[in-house]
Amino acid sequence: MISEDISQVPGAGHVLLVAIQHYPTFREVPIEEQVNMMEELEKYKSALKALFHKYNAGMVVYEVSRAGGIQHCHLQVIPIPFEYNSNKIREAFTKEASDSGFELLPVSSSLPSHYFKVDLPDGTSLIHEIDPHEKFDVQFGR
Repeated sequence: MISEDISQVPGAGHVLLVAIQHYPTFREVPIEEQVNMMEELEKYKSALKALFHKYNAGMVVYEVSRAGGIQHCHLQVIPIPFEYNSNKIREAFTKEASDSGFELLPVSSSLPSHYFKVDLPDGTSLIHEIDPHEKFDVQFGR
């Protein structure tokens, strides 16, 4: 995680985007609510991106999706100083995943039910499909 002494964003800028209604994953949001929710999330992400840019930072967004769980679906948004470009961030996530015993791959056309996904500042995304019986550290993205 980028500490406050590295980030120029006040308070280090770590933000959680959480749906008001409780759903364990974004996929479990009723279809009639999904469009509005996704539009709202994109507005917040766009505003945060503009804010972080003022502090010479891009952003990384990640989520852990575990269908049928008790968690509340959310996105974690973290400012990353521009000096840490997407290639450096990708390498760091890939190495940490490998050290933790799993692999991060480019996102395919559809998302599985259980996954960890990280969106990098350049717009690319990496994903790990979580086996339903796998012990996955939900703090991994930090």
